[in-house]
Amino acid sequence: MPLWYLASAWVALALAEVPEFNPALRPDGLLSLPKTWLQTRMSPHLPDWVFQTDAAQTEVSKALTQRVSVRNLPDSLVFEIYVQSREPKRAAEIANRLAELYILGQ
Repeated sequence: MPLWYLASAWVALALAEVPEFNPALRPDGLLSLPKTWLQTRMSPHLPDWVFQTDAAQTEVSKALTQRVSVRNLPDSLVFEIYVQSREPKRAAEIANRLAELYILGQ
């Protein structure tokens, strides 16, 4: 699956704001304290991804890539998208978004 599909899903579903996909948001994350400090002093209307560093964005991309697999079913035009997440609803949202992007790209 092309990387831009994953990037589009990541942005559309705001995965940078989900601790499961963004280690910097976890309580023990190295970047969590500076990020929290900045957010308390900046506009509360800015989305969390504004405060992400390139390293944090790379971590989100890496986490998403590690949790997604796509395969063609043998002798068919059907493909299977598998997404691993702690929350089944989120996994379904990511898989559905990737399928939508694939269909739009045809």
